[in-house]
Amino acid sequence: MIVDHFIPRLTALSSLYPSRIPYAVLLSDCNEVQLTECLHEAGGAEGRCWSLCGFQCPRNATLQNCGYSFGDCCTCLNQCVQTFEFASQICDLKYGCAPGNACRADMNPSYTGVELCCPQTLIACGGRCRSQFCPAEKSYDPRICDCACNPKTCPGAQVVDRVFCDCVCPNLCVPPFVNDPYTCDCVCPTGLTDCDGICVDTSLNRNNCGMCGTICLPNEDCCHGSCARIDVDEQCGHCDAPCSPDQTCCTSASGRRGCVNLQNDRNNCGTCNTPCGFNQCCENGVCTPPNTVLNCGSCGIRCLPQHNACCARECTNLQTDPFNCGTCGRSCGNNAICVAGVCQCDPTARACGPNGQCTDVMGNVQNCGQCGNQCGFNEICCAGNCIALQGGQACCKGVVVDLQSNNQNCGGCGYSCPFSQHCCSGTCTNLSNDSKNCGTCGHMCTQARRCQGGTCVCDTSRGYTTCGTGCCGSDFPKCCSAVGGGVCIERGAIVCPRR
Repeated sequence: MIVDHFIPRLTALSSLYPSRIPYAVLLSDCNEVQLTECLHEAGGAEGRCWSLCGFQCPRNATLQNCGYSFGDCCTCLNQCVQTFEFASQICDLKYGCAPGNACRADMNPSYTGVELCCPQTLIACGGRCRSQFCPAEKSYDPRICDCACNPKTCPGAQVVDRVFCDCVCPNLCVPPFVNDPYTCDCVCPTGLTDCDGICVDTSLNRNNCGMCGTICLPNEDCCHGSCARIDVDEQCGHCDAPCSPDQTCCTSASGRRGCVNLQNDRNNCGTCNTPCGFNQCCENGVCTPPNTVLNCGSCGIRCLPQHNACCARECTNLQTDPFNCGTCGRSCGNNAICVAGVCQCDPTARACGPNGQCTDVMGNVQNCGQCGNQCGFNEICCAGNCIALQGGQACCKGVVVDLQSNNQNCGGCGYSCPFSQHCCSGTCTNLSNDSKNCGTCGHMCTQARRCQGGTCVCDTSRGYTTCGTGCCGSDFPKCCSAVGGGVCIERGAIVCPRR
């Protein structure tokens, strides 16, 4: 962009030369020819002045040696020089430029003969000082006093854009239409066709399939430029969407199409648009309750391979489940197992009951070891044997144990003591700090002692001290170690007794 520079006119006021110029010179332009002529005339006047000084100066007198002359030679020569300087200044004011400026001939053809005072970096064009700097794609045109695009040949109907100097079409198109790069006509983009002023893709547009105006039927879509059915298994819902071998193309009441499996789809069970009722699942194309291995408890919950039935909404195996043996809901009862779908007594039981109920002959006092074998009074059946237990004993898992001392059965069958404890009198305890069972069960520490590390020691926390084999404190606090290895004496005694 070119920026105009306005240069103020040269002004010479009377204050500049108060005794020589009683007026002001105000000009806005300059003239090199007239400036040269004016200066030439001022120089001629100076020469004539020097000639007149010859009457007062010797021949070849100069300002450097006029002091050696007689008369007013120096005064005369100085007046000539001052006259020339004043005349040349007047020439500069009339036809010249201020310092830092230069007289420029206007480059515009309409301003031929006009000259302006412009800064050294500017030119004169159109009556103004302007910059002639232009970008690489442009050159300065004095006819318009601005940068203009360099000469360029554009293809077809394209023209050069004056701003960016690119080849462009002179007309704009309304999207999605675009200009043809050669004719500049408004056309559809590549791949689209103009159908009544609308750009469409005839390869997939249902109202212009293959060509403008070809409309597909409601059950068809435009596939690769041809109307094709989309309600068949080979193409369901849209183009190039075939159903898998186990699926069928169904159209819903709303017109939506999709591939479904008629064997398990609750909305299309057996046939399209055949829904199953509440709490029903579609299994093999039939609506059924969710009580099969394919739909157990809820639709889609499939049982694992080891299960062969769904009973009470849970997967199970009728061959081994004692609560569903052979069929759902058949329970084998106590002491029985399910084998191959038939209830049998477990290995430790026999069918001793009136209805063939299984009885545990390993622990039943009426049938101990075998059916009908009754144990005597105060006997129990343990591991199939009648046994009279001693005090504190019990039969735990077929073994007679002492509940008072057995670490695995302390106080009762199955009550096991922790690793660091022992069973004493039917209670788990720590022998290292139990004052009632210190070191071993039943070993009780006296009142003055406590259990530490499985040994009874004097209880220093209550003021007792060790004295020989005893503990001093309370009424006998003083220890006489010299007597019998250590003897506690009563409070107030002064000396220890003799040995």
